[in-house]
Amino acid sequence: MNMKRISVLRFLFLILALTLVAGCSLSRSGNNTTTRGNVIGVPNVISIVTVTQLDAMTEAVDLQTLTGTAKCDVTVVQINYQTIGVQPGEMTNASAALLIPSGVGCKGPFPLVAYGRGTNAFKAHTMANPED
Repeated sequence: MNMKRISVLRFLFLILALTLVAGCSLSRSGNNTTTRGNVIGVPNVISIVTVTQLDAMTEAVDLQTLTGTAKCDVTVVQINYQTIGVQPGEMTNASAALLIPSGVGCKGPFPLVAYGRGTNAFKAHTMANPED
C-alpha cells in the first residue's frame, strides 16, 4: 500500500470513530417523561367549525372581500406539552391549538401557517378557545 492510501484510510477511520463516540453521549434514559416538547396527555378536540359558521363569522366583520368564502370545515384541537420554565432546569406545561382543515371534499395539501401570541400568565386562557 502506498502512503497516500494509508493516510486516507486512517482519516476515514478517525471520522468513523469520532462519529461513533459522538453518538454515545452521557444523556439520560430515553424514558424521561419531562423532556421539552413532549405532549402531555391526549390531544383534545375542542370543536369543529363548519364552513357555514366560518362564512358567518367572516361576513359579520366584512372580511369576505379579503378572504373569500370558506372551503373547508376546521377542527380545533388543543395540545399540552412540556417546555422550559423560568428557573434553570425547571419544566412547565404550555398549550397550543391546531386548526386542521377537515370535512367532505376538503383535499390538501395545505400550507402550514403558524401564529403565536406569546406567554400568557392566565392559565385558563388557551389558544384553542376562540373567546380568549
